[in-house]
Amino acid sequence: MPEDFIEDLTRDIAELKDACRDRNASTGADVAARAAFDTAMEKALNALRRLDAAVPNRLGRDAAKRAIWTRARGTAPQPKTRNGVTKAAGLDSVSITTR
Repeated sequence: MPEDFIEDLTRDIAELKDACRDRNASTGADVAARAAFDTAMEKALNALRRLDAAVPNRLGRDAAKRAIWTRARGTAPQPKTRNGVTKAAGLDSVSITTR
């Protein structure tokens, strides 16, 4: 056995412990990030549900504005470009204003 076998073994054990601790910390951060994402997504979906109720009432019978909302909301079929990317046609130049 080499003279420094015990020292090498001790150093390797310490490195393994450090690696395990780092991995566990990383896993904890992943779990926290996922929980934060889930919370943010839930808030966004709740806001969207409120908008789904409010916007049609606010727009009234204005078919053009309702069509823009439907397209922007993603409930209408979206046109595709040549490369297959979805494009919301005309939405960048249209604004919905109400009284």
